[in-house]
Amino acid sequence: MTDAAELARLKERIDQLAGMAADEHAAAARTLADELKGELAVLSDGGKPAPGTSQADHSGELRVPRETNLRCPRCTLHSFNFQSGSMRARDDGAGYEARFHCMSCGFEDYAPVKPR
Repeated sequence: MTDAAELARLKERIDQLAGMAADEHAAAARTLADELKGELAVLSDGGKPAPGTSQADHSGELRVPRETNLRCPRCTLHSFNFQSGSMRARDDGAGYEARFHCMSCGFEDYAPVKPR
């Protein structure tokens, strides 16, 4: 088990790194930071949040959306599948979004989702 203070410091450094990304890479940096935080949560205390941290950063709710198969916005078939590890909070603060990939036409994009 890793020391909670070390994990908190590492999470702060991940946030700092995401903030340093240039504008054209900011979304990718935030996604990577969210994925790394999720991996840290799994490694520390079985996914339980460390004291003084947000529940949303560490709970299992950011791992899998309620619906993992949506209608593709391009080809309209129900083959728009959730890509594991891609859940993140929306930039506008209005919920969550996840990356989906259409198994039919190959279209890939982020779509709003509700966590489990």
